Amino acid sequence: MRRRLPRWHLGGSGVFTSTRLRFNHGPDGDERRSAALLDLAYAPTAQVSLRVSVGAGLGGALRMPVGRYAFSAGPIAALGVSYQLVQEAPFVMLTGALSASAATTRAPTPARTHAKKRSTCAWVC
Repeated sequence: MRRRLPRWHLGGSGVFTSTRLRFNHGPDGDERRSAALLDLAYAPTAQVSLRVSVGAGLGGALRMPVGRYAFSAGPIAALGVSYQLVQEAPFVMLTGALSASAATTRAPTPARTHAKKRSTCAWVC
């Protein structure tokens, strides 16, 4: 007899990214950001998992030759689905997620004081 698996899963994660931006004919820069997420997953079957994540970008900065652009904290949300293709060895799973985040930044000089919106949306497979 097969063991019954739990249907609901709750998890959390922290993320830190550091990216070096290099342009062919322009200034280079460094971007650093961090985030924290809470993840809730529901498995209606042993092969399928549906998940929703919410969290916050915890800030960061983009350093360019003209100055440092600080990112504010902002919301993050994601929806995802996973399907386990092979249940035995080797373990094979297909996963996709749609996510979005938003933050504001200000120019490093006092002459530009208006806030700019920055948002991202991505599909991960």
